Amino acid sequence: MANEQHLKLLWQKVERWNEWRQENPDIVPDLSRANLEHINLSRANLTKADLSGADLSQSCAIAANFKGANLSGARLNKADLTKANLERTDLSKADLRGANLTRANLTTAKLIEVNLNGADLREAKLNSVILVRASLNKTSLCQAKLRAANLRGSKLSRAKLIGADLKEANLNGVSLIEADLSGANLWQANLNRTSLIEADLRGANLWRAKLVEADLRAVKLWRAKLIEADLRGACLSIADLRAVNLRGARLGQADLRGANLNNASLERANLTGASLSGAKALSTNFDRAIFTATCLEDWQINNETNLSGIICEYFYFKSDRQKRCPEDRDRNLLAGEFAKILQNKKQTVNLVFQDKIDWQIFLSAFWQLQLETGRRDLEIQAIENESEATIIIRLKVPSQLLEKNIQQILEQKYYNLIKTKDSQRLVYDRSLESSRQENIKIMKIIEIMAEKDKLENLTPKMKLA
Repeated sequence: MANEQHLKLLWQKVERWNEWRQENPDIVPDLSRANLEHINLSRANLTKADLSGADLSQSCAIAANFKGANLSGARLNKADLTKANLERTDLSKADLRGANLTRANLTTAKLIEVNLNGADLREAKLNSVILVRASLNKTSLCQAKLRAANLRGSKLSRAKLIGADLKEANLNGVSLIEADLSGANLWQANLNRTSLIEADLRGANLWRAKLVEADLRAVKLWRAKLIEADLRGACLSIADLRAVNLRGARLGQADLRGANLNNASLERANLTGASLSGAKALSTNFDRAIFTATCLEDWQINNETNLSGIICEYFYFKSDRQKRCPEDRDRNLLAGEFAKILQNKKQTVNLVFQDKIDWQIFLSAFWQLQLETGRRDLEIQAIENESEATIIIRLKVPSQLLEKNIQQILEQKYYNLIKTKDSQRLVYDRSLESSRQENIKIMKIIEIMAEKDKLENLTPKMKLA
């Protein structure tokens, strides 16, 4: 429990408290479990003080000095700690929800299992801080310094880390779902098994970052630097990787299905066993990249895609490691053979139809697309029966149209015409049924009238007297 004398002194003016601390430098203030709610501690000297379990909710501690203090389990929710010195403090399991820690110094502080949800840590110093299993959801850490910080197992969903310095930080297993890390420095940071779903990493520096088995689905990485980054087994499906620098990156077994790699640099990148099915790689540089065992079903490349010097023993035309090339499993591709095989596929798009196809409607949709694009060189290259129930139509697409999703546009046109035809047939069928019902009614009326005439003829006519 708190020392009553220490408490009385603290509730007096801060100047008197600071004088007492100066006069008694060897006394460690005992303020444990004290109720200090709404107290004004601005510029107070609380170095090495015991504030464990204390209630400092909504207190004002601007520029206060807590260096080396024990604040474990303390309640500091909505406290104003702007420019406060919290260096080497123990804030384990403390409640700092909604607290203002702008420009605060938390260097080497201990914040294990701390709750910082909604707190403001803009421009705060958190270098070498221990933030293990902490909760920082919706926390603002813009321009904060977190060099070599340990955030292992923490939660930072929707946190704002714009321009934050996380050089060599440990973010292993951290949840950064929908977090904003645009322009952040993550040089050599450990992001193994981190969840970055829909996170914003545009312009971020991830040079030599570790992202093994990280979840980067739908992440925005436009113009980010991932030079020599380790992304083995990472999930990058439908990620925005436009103009990203992945030179020398390790992408073995990575999932890049549907990713946008347009204008990206993957020079000397290792893509062994990676899936690029449905990926866009227009004007992408794959110079001397390793493509062995990759899946390339429906990926899009153009004449500006650089495939020179690629190392590839074999690859798959279909996902799930189907349709190996070369088919002979005892043979591997020769140098330069990979580029030659794909040269003819640089401007092709495949349309897959199951069960059946209405050829009249498909041709109408195709001609409409030709007229709308003004491209007569948009051609049907081949029609293949993949199986009894599957038909593949291979289109030759001009490089100028590859940026557009021709496959989706044509399929949409086809199915819209199918719906229109079905709708017209339904209207016709309804009209036919209505006419049939009307004819039945008319026939019944005729029968009734005929029966009436018959009865009138059988009835004797009355003579007038």
